[in-house]
Amino acid sequence: MGKKILFRLNSVLIFGLLFGLILTGCSVNNNVVVQEGTENTATSGGETAVDADTGTGLAYAPAGSAQPELANATYKSEWTQNGAATLVNGEYSEEAAPGSATKTVVKLTKHTADGELNGQQVTAVILVTDPGGSGTFYDLHLMVNQEGKPVNVASASLGDRVEIFGVIIANNEIQVDMKVHGPDDPMCCPTQDTVKYFAWQDDKLVETRSEVAESKTEGGSADGSSIVNIVWEWQSFKDQSVQNDITVTDPLSYRLQLLPDSTYRFKADCNVGSGGYTLDGGSLTFQPGPVTLAMCGPQSLSDQYLSLLGQVATYVQEGDKLVLNLMADGGNMHFSQLHAVTGKITTQGEATLPAGSISEVKVMDDTNTQMGGEHKDVTGFPIDFEANYNVAAVDPNRAYSLDISIKDSQGNVLFVNKQSYNVLTQGNPTYDLEVMVEAAGSQSGASQIHNVEWQWTELSGTAVETPKTIPDPGNYTIIFKPDGAYSGKADCNNISGTYSQENGGFQISPGVSTMAACGPDSLDQEYLRLLYSVAAGGSSGDGLALESAGGAERMTFQNGGAVSE
Repeated sequence: MGKKILFRLNSVLIFGLLFGLILTGCSVNNNVVVQEGTENTATSGGETAVDADTGTGLAYAPAGSAQPELANATYKSEWTQNGAATLVNGEYSEEAAPGSATKTVVKLTKHTADGELNGQQVTAVILVTDPGGSGTFYDLHLMVNQEGKPVNVASASLGDRVEIFGVIIANNEIQVDMKVHGPDDPMCCPTQDTVKYFAWQDDKLVETRSEVAESKTEGGSADGSSIVNIVWEWQSFKDQSVQNDITVTDPLSYRLQLLPDSTYRFKADCNVGSGGYTLDGGSLTFQPGPVTLAMCGPQSLSDQYLSLLGQVATYVQEGDKLVLNLMADGGNMHFSQLHAVTGKITTQGEATLPAGSISEVKVMDDTNTQMGGEHKDVTGFPIDFEANYNVAAVDPNRAYSLDISIKDSQGNVLFVNKQSYNVLTQGNPTYDLEVMVEAAGSQSGASQIHNVEWQWTELSGTAVETPKTIPDPGNYTIIFKPDGAYSGKADCNNISGTYSQENGGFQISPGVSTMAACGPDSLDQEYLRLLYSVAAGGSSGDGLALESAGGAERMTFQNGGAVSE
């Protein structure tokens, strides 16, 4: 991580240095008032400052999912002399050998997940170790709460110079979304998207299986639009001289996002900034702009990162990989796509959160199965989030959405999202979402379904092998009244009764129905059976979704228009 690039004295060096000087506020034309080492932002033309610690204004700023307890816990380690590493503010270091100037450095990554294994609440944590040689090793650690402190009870190796995209706990397993080495891959550059599954067995983390996924985004568009609006994380720099190579051990600290308006924003370790770019076919160049000037520490790659960006001339995209090629054969910067849904959680008006509050952001599929998420301590609104997801399991033909809740230290739900937020596929966003949550006791979310004729359009769910499209939605309707009554049609029959919608549950009680025989192709009896088995539901974008317990059967409705009270 501490390697320095040996630049050649030619036009490449001059251009790179000029870019770096402008970024650090040394341009004669830049009206900059900033003290080096502070957290203020160099700005020109009255642009708004950006906070270097929090990344305010930078939608992909890491959310800080690692709680202080995890950042100061003791972990098992095969790389340290005594077999353990006690972190201090997320890092541990020691001499690689007695008297050696080389250090073994163990760091906490952003990849943590809370959940349940074998009926016990646990936390999965990923650490990265640089033992001072050529390798960079990732390990998975299982933590349990003992007397109020996280204790490492089991660990497993994830590999050398792999890439980690996320970790979740679901279905009594730990799932690690990562990129590993294929049969012909050099150690520098893994290419194989894989999800590894781990179980907690006999006090050990046991890898039970792994699934290899084919890239779903191979190639790139002719106009370069396929690299825009994606958050890219810097992984490495390669050139013709091996001694100039850089392996980035903390990719989340070096990010790049090209926006549709021909501007870009970046994170360079403890600094953030923005600028303009020109994209023309396979050509890509960056123009500098405002950047913060915090001192990031002796091992930071911030200066090298910014200098290299200033030398970019062309690019190549291969699926979720981006390679930026420097001018004059100066080398290549390698990036990987961030596989996480990012954004900001807000609420209307002023709202305070009690001490110990926690936000939970879940990425759910259309069968109500969790695909990823984030769990972290919060102190108030707005709340930045970065919810990793299992990229190997994403199907472009399926729908995905966010399930968000804010809880107090006792687990009581304070706020939830009552509006549906679709993500990932079918033209829906992945980054920069703004999600509104409401007080859990408010009825405004429920009122969105009142006095509308809802028309049944589809049946899906975990127990439905093939989703069914309803041929005539207008024949299967339901109208919910604010007083708890409903009415509607089941093909040739009229129906009415009562319903309740409380604490996230939804129940439709059988009532009065006409008894006409609607014909052999009618779905009237299936429709009634499904309605009376509903256990959850609510508004879903412009529509309505009702489902049985566990999402076994899910009914989707379209808005057929408002009705009078």
